[in-house]
Amino acid sequence: LLPYIASLIVVENLAAGELDGDGHRLGKLYDLLRPYTGAAWIAADTERQLELCRRLANADLPGISVGTVDGAIVMKRTGPVPGSADWTHQYGDVANTVCSKDQLEPPLGIAWFGEESEFGDVLPRHGHGPPEQVVGGRLFIQGVDSLSARDVYTGRTLWKKPLKAKATFGIYYDASYKHDFRDLSYNQVHIPGANARGTDFVATKDRIYVVQEDECHVLDPSTGQTQQVFVLPGPDGEGRRPWAYIGVCDDYLVAGADFVRHSPSLKPPSSKTDPTPRFVDWSVSKTLVVMNRYNGEVLWSMDAAEGFIHNGIAAGGGKVFCLDTIPPYVMKNARTDSEVGRARRLLALDIRTGRVVWENRDCVFGSWLSYSEEFGVLLQAHRKSRDMLWEPGDRMAVFHAGTGEILWDRKIDHTGPCMLRGGTIFTQESAYDLLTGLQVTYPHPLTGEPIPWQYTRNHGCGTAIASENLLTFRSAAAG
Repeated sequence: LLPYIASLIVVENLAAGELDGDGHRLGKLYDLLRPYTGAAWIAADTERQLELCRRLANADLPGISVGTVDGAIVMKRTGPVPGSADWTHQYGDVANTVCSKDQLEPPLGIAWFGEESEFGDVLPRHGHGPPEQVVGGRLFIQGVDSLSARDVYTGRTLWKKPLKAKATFGIYYDASYKHDFRDLSYNQVHIPGANARGTDFVATKDRIYVVQEDECHVLDPSTGQTQQVFVLPGPDGEGRRPWAYIGVCDDYLVAGADFVRHSPSLKPPSSKTDPTPRFVDWSVSKTLVVMNRYNGEVLWSMDAAEGFIHNGIAAGGGKVFCLDTIPPYVMKNARTDSEVGRARRLLALDIRTGRVVWENRDCVFGSWLSYSEEFGVLLQAHRKSRDMLWEPGDRMAVFHAGTGEILWDRKIDHTGPCMLRGGTIFTQESAYDLLTGLQVTYPHPLTGEPIPWQYTRNHGCGTAIASENLLTFRSAAAG
């Protein structure tokens, strides 16, 4: 038996000789139970119940709950695996660290895999839809016209919520999609998808927030039922505005209202089928709005001078950080006769009031922000990668998150998204010290001379993501 597979175990005859002094056998039984919901029903008379409860109390089993019923005790596993962590946003968290706090280490193994009937519930990988999110033992994943929840330990579908297909069509998949997993050719042409647009749903322990055009549906994570519907009111308080960006930080819902349309300012694309112009139009918001995430009350809003780039919005430490500027792709590809604005500013805003804590107009160059709560610093970089809007990927800078002081600003060639783990920035090929920008080195195995720390991968759908002890990525066909 594999660990974490059983939702209910029934033990009718547990002889006294099967238990040693520290309840080791009960610990083995407990290890089989699924986290959050697993239970063992153990037949026992009153005297035996007292003995079992005593041993369980001394067994040091995390998240254990013990109760009694007529003729038995019930042992429940009520919490997560110790050291595990959630993945709540496209980039792990609203701070864009792209690094889970999960402490676990190898060995790894396959717990489950999808069935043929479930393929329609998953977006095609070449469309680069929002990545799945994991909270409270449930995995939330988007399909072409649905959002579904799976038991993360077994893969069992817990619920499936129908969504408006037009809210994802053309964004996370398009007319090139062929719904046939037996077709070994590409069943979807490569498009930027969520790499540029961002995610349209965010998971928390108590609510799932799903954008549906000009609405945000608030779902119960255990049932998928809609509990509330939030809207972004127009500038005059009337009407509704399209919902562009979404993120959750503590008790606040961070939203982007309206999309900035840059495509009319661009040079003609290289081909009529080039999808880039439409993704330029979906990657930037006109207005930043912060709401009470429980009742949808708008607390404050701020209009952009040029536009808030979705990959350049991060939050933490009581602040929202944002890049209000023109995307690098637009700067490079704008027509000479177009009136593309050139204003640039990096902002730190008080998340409660919208007050500008600090602002920088001189060191603004990228499209990516991530915040390190541990070190209290903000990284500005690029999101350059395959299947993405063009970016140079040639510079990084780190700021003191409280004051805006520039700690360092260096020319560093990199692809992203960058991952923040402790005091290290991991790119998609190397690593740099978060507080100095110096490349991480290690001793050459033969000479002992310091050489750059690097890793190599072949191309593969998606990018590397991190946890405390792992970098995981696809490399070529079977990696």
